[in-house]
Amino acid sequence: MTWRQTEWGWLTALAMFLEGLCGATIVVSLVLGMPLGVLAGTVCGILAGLTLLLEAGNPKAARRLFSGLGHAWMSRGTLLLTICIVFGLAYALPAFSPFAWLPWNPSGTLGKMLGIVAAVAGLLLMLYPGLLLGSMKPFPLWRSMAGPSSLLGAAISGLGLLLTGAPIFPSRGILTALTAAAAATIVVQLLALWASLDSSMRGPATVALAGRLLLHMPVFLWGAIVVGLIVPLALLAVGALTPGAAGVVTLSCAAGLHLLLGQFCLRYATLAAGVRVPIYPIRI
Repeated sequence: MTWRQTEWGWLTALAMFLEGLCGATIVVSLVLGMPLGVLAGTVCGILAGLTLLLEAGNPKAARRLFSGLGHAWMSRGTLLLTICIVFGLAYALPAFSPFAWLPWNPSGTLGKMLGIVAAVAGLLLMLYPGLLLGSMKPFPLWRSMAGPSSLLGAAISGLGLLLTGAPIFPSRGILTALTAAAAATIVVQLLALWASLDSSMRGPATVALAGRLLLHMPVFLWGAIVVGLIVPLALLAVGALTPGAAGVVTLSCAAGLHLLLGQFCLRYATLAAGVRVPIYPIRI
């Protein structure tokens, strides 16, 4: 006997999306040396924390978010999110004049150490949704799509958020690097999704059922694939051929917004297509 799960809906998808967005934005911004981007990532992390509290529903359930570090991926993800927020803020805030009184700066030794901790936690937070879904043995589709697709989705969402900030980038070189990275990652994710779905359709009946369910969901086909991957890839390609800087910035912003919407749709669709095999107990 199998059945489709209904416990994890759009709020869970939003929390996972924001967690991956937080981690990826912090990591990419640290690589590019952009404290403003790190700050944007921590804001996404705070929103993710608020979403988790809203999803918990009551104070007792919220306390359990930290109570299972030894066995529950959800508790580990909450800890990683907290580290990202704390160390991301500590790294980024001294770069802004209201916090110039802090006795370190992003380019100093202490600032770089804070950035390294934030980057490591951010990278692990990018992996976290995949690790969480991969631990769900009763849901074969989640396990088959948990690895590369989840990591790529977090990376694309982070690149998408930074692309929406194209008008305030200090140099054209940063925008060029982001657009190239986003285009390459989109192509890789399209291939990864195709490979995962092809494998699912060739797998056991339960996995194939979940795969067919996912393929027939408009939020996946039109939201995640068309709006969230194909359209932004086309926008980035047009932007690369556009001579004017203003046009490139506009197209990059539009592509970034599409990427953000598409990755949320992908998170939601993946969760909604979860078909459970009642063999294993669930521990989150």
